[in-house]
Amino acid sequence: MKFKEFKAYVERVLQTLPEEFAPYMDTVIVELAEEPSRDFLLHHADLTEEEIDAGETILGLYEPLYATDDDLEGHMHRLWIFLQPHLDLFGDDPKKLRLEIRKTMIHELAHRFGFSEEDLARFESRENPFPDEIE
Repeated sequence: MKFKEFKAYVERVLQTLPEEFAPYMDTVIVELAEEPSRDFLLHHADLTEEEIDAGETILGLYEPLYATDDDLEGHMHRLWIFLQPHLDLFGDDPKKLRLEIRKTMIHELAHRFGFSEEDLARFESRENPFPDEIE
């Protein structure tokens, strides 16, 4: 998958979100990147240098963007989705690759609504949690 295809697929995934998400998406910025840099991982992913050196794989990341600690209403949220880690893990199966990109996007978006990693464990454990497939 080339970056242009990745971007188009992410846009299609966003279009398939339930209608109930629409009012909240005005405060969500979706950022796409080839892969996270070491500096990014140290400053945004709360990883230690040891974890990065051990090859910790980051498929996506949720980043709340608060103007101030008191500015909780109307604050922005950023979702980072990385192509290369997805390709490294799932690039040999195009269907699985699309599924995992979609799962990553939903996972990171769920953090916007306050879900923790523990909350998402059941979702993550399902091979395909989606009733439909998008191309």
